[in-house]
Amino acid sequence: MNSDLRKFPRISLANTAAIESSGASFTAELEDLTVEGASFSIDEPASPGSKFTLKFKGSADIEPAELSAEAVRCDEKADGKHLIAVKFLNADDQYLMDILRLIHSGKPA
Repeated sequence: MNSDLRKFPRISLANTAAIESSGASFTAELEDLTVEGASFSIDEPASPGSKFTLKFKGSADIEPAELSAEAVRCDEKADGKHLIAVKFLNADDQYLMDILRLIHSGKPA
């Protein structure tokens, strides 16, 4: 997604999340988070519209969360993995408060 189209800034982070899609479960490397979505790296490509469930373990700065998401973009990376950008379909109030606090604090998650 072109950064000019984003409504909210993203916060970079190096962490993992449990991902479920089409009955399969795997671990993804998170690239960044925002109020409306995330991006993560996985081994397989995904088509726009693919559905995912992202499960964040939580940290000192963000509560555990389970969010439904839809793929909006998939780009192949130099290492052969695929960078999937998703938009959240059901971000709850706790996640929204946590991510807004992180974004405005300026510290990495």
